[in-house]
Amino acid sequence: MQNATISIFEDIKRTNQYQQEFWSARQLAKTLDYTDYRNFEKAINRAKESCKNDGQSVQNHFVEDNEMVELGKTASRKIQDLVVQDNFPQFWARLD
Repeated sequence: MQNATISIFEDIKRTNQYQQEFWSARQLAKTLDYTDYRNFEKAINRAKESCKNDGQSVQNHFVEDNEMVELGKTASRKIQDLVVQDNFPQFWARLD
């Protein structure tokens, strides 16, 4: 994987209260110029399959989450997101 690509992943990486690194799948989709999140879900499914093929537990790397998003000034709603943990950039590199 090229250094520029690694830098993009580092820029959007988040850290939880336990100092574990993770990425929001929705943020990854935006960063990688997916105009429709549904199309990015196909790439996520390939990454999950790659994880399984490596003998890794998918649940250790991909966790479903809900996020509140603002809809204008007075409304919000929950949307489904996916928390991508640990070695996601290495899985992504194999799918590129």
